[in-house]
Amino acid sequence: MRLLSLFALPILALSPAALAQDSDNDGVPDAADALPCDGAASGEIFAPANGQFGLLLFEDEWPTVSDLDFNDVAVAYNYAVRVDSSNRAVSVQATLHPLALGGAFTHGLALHLPIPASAVADVTLTIEGQAAQTITPRGDAELTVDVAPDLRALFGGQSDPINSVNARPAANAPAIQIDVTLSTPTTLSMTEAPFDVFIFRTAEPGHEIHRTGYAGSNAMDTTLFGVGNDASAPGRWFVDGSGLPYALHLPQIARYPQEAVPVSALYPDILAFASSAGATNGDFYATNVQSAYGYTNTPAPNRATAAAPVDSTCLPAGAPCAGLLQQGNTTSGVYMVDPDGAGGMTPFEVYCDMQTAGGGWTLISNRRANATNTEACGGNIQGFFTNGCGTAQNVGASDSYALNATRRAAVIADASEVMLVQYLNGVEDTDDAYILELPSPGIDLFPNINNVRDFPIARVCTLDGARCDASNVWFKYSGDSWYHSSYCSPSNWANSLSYRGNYGLCHDGWTGASSSYFTGNRNGYNETKLWAHPNGGAAYQERIFYR
Repeated sequence: MRLLSLFALPILALSPAALAQDSDNDGVPDAADALPCDGAASGEIFAPANGQFGLLLFEDEWPTVSDLDFNDVAVAYNYAVRVDSSNRAVSVQATLHPLALGGAFTHGLALHLPIPASAVADVTLTIEGQAAQTITPRGDAELTVDVAPDLRALFGGQSDPINSVNARPAANAPAIQIDVTLSTPTTLSMTEAPFDVFIFRTAEPGHEIHRTGYAGSNAMDTTLFGVGNDASAPGRWFVDGSGLPYALHLPQIARYPQEAVPVSALYPDILAFASSAGATNGDFYATNVQSAYGYTNTPAPNRATAAAPVDSTCLPAGAPCAGLLQQGNTTSGVYMVDPDGAGGMTPFEVYCDMQTAGGGWTLISNRRANATNTEACGGNIQGFFTNGCGTAQNVGASDSYALNATRRAAVIADASEVMLVQYLNGVEDTDDAYILELPSPGIDLFPNINNVRDFPIARVCTLDGARCDASNVWFKYSGDSWYHSSYCSPSNWANSLSYRGNYGLCHDGWTGASSSYFTGNRNGYNETKLWAHPNGGAAYQERIFYR
């Protein structure tokens, strides 16, 4: 149990400002940091999108004339790039999933990223279902790695066309994940994705095929340019005489042609795309599609390993403001927290009072006076405490604010004290303020019920701790509509339906006082419900905290 400090009570600000809380010290406040506990990164960018894949299709007979069915190698791709506060890449995760091998050759798969090799700390490769392994990049100036030297081996060594003939059963290959950690943050334009994923013949590694913007790796056999049907030119390589590339990029998963069916039969608009050197009809895969010519059993791509949940373990858990105070945060204001501490809940903002009665108090509600005793987020107190409303940024006299039941449960799980304070124009009303010590942590005094509930309390104290009572202390709560209150007496404390009023404190030691530290000018009963407050109406508000 925390000890209550004995000092003068401060005024709680009516318009709390968000603090520049930066738990990982990366220069980005937690509220704007997608990775609040990763000191190297503050955001994550995906291509083509989070959880979605694009498609790369290769025609493998370059530079000779081919059947143009573009199913010789089909690979799905997805990128997840973590960036720092300057939007520079600090790590890259590429997932490549082979879907089809319709050609006669055996190919390998490689990846080249526009990242200086000197900026790379390490590279690991994970084949789905296997352990991760550290790999050594090629010796190029920019990062180039061999993803799979033999794609057919991933399909069990089949020699026939794989996943390109509708009459044959579909086959599956594992996805491959490449993780690159950078020692030096590097600018990486995601508009260039899928970057340079290319194929090479396993028996002739220099025989590469890339997308048109890439001239080949250092191992490329450049004598192949200008041979046969190749019409490559500086800036646009690996194209035939009509301008059609030998590698196509589709930013979504779509059908590719059946075996020996020209891609123009499935996608007629690709002809205009080729003749314009890619300047027009870039969406050829989505317009005028002749689906009958497509392969119909393409396996769905998947990630090699599920993306790890965002690490929020550095954010305060349990009674979060108490944890923040222990970390040295002494300024009252709005903080980002992760109360369950396990990534199961999206972090959210709470208001912390770091000064009153020792500090470390998490605000769960701010109620304003209201002539009808209704709230902005519920027609009664049950709705107010169950649904939640407002934001931690706005807890003024005219604001309704409450954590919803789910967030409140996470916040109070380890808390053992509750502080109720009423305010008049932002100034504490000291005869309506007290701290309850709970008999065990995590007791929710405001459950989603529509009847009366009695909660035994270990002890009640004034905020300065100068006066406490541990004799027959009860907190009463009624979740449904408000009622007129009745006098607290020993005969109707526990499990009594004669109690009326939304919530309040009954106690033994000070019962009967006309005005005391607890009763707020109500004989023997502290009706914390704000309607018809004896000292005023609209200027009153009440805040409830847990610690």
